[in-house]
Amino acid sequence: MLTAHLPSGYVLSRAFDPEISWMVPAALIGAVLPDLVFFTAILLHLCLDTISGGILWAAPFNDHLYSLVTVPPTQSHWIASFILHWTFVLELMIWGMAIYLWRKGQGT
Repeated sequence: MLTAHLPSGYVLSRAFDPEISWMVPAALIGAVLPDLVFFTAILLHLCLDTISGGILWAAPFNDHLYSLVTVPPTQSHWIASFILHWTFVLELMIWGMAIYLWRKGQGT
């Protein structure tokens, strides 16, 4: 995942009690910078990166990068290859869900 870490953190925070004032900022920070906050946000970050990135799930016993899908270098720049790959639709769906929940929380 390239862009969906922040909105996925927002979606995760909305799964908890919306009255907890620190939940949204904590989940947002944890989704983007997993060293700072909750185990759940860290796990979310790792799972998102496992889709098309690569995570050392077996470290330190194995140095293999695990991913569910390999994005082939079809474009001249690696970012373009990711954006034009079908897995980017997953990122757009997460963005859509986060925007929907945010707007719903704003009362609009």
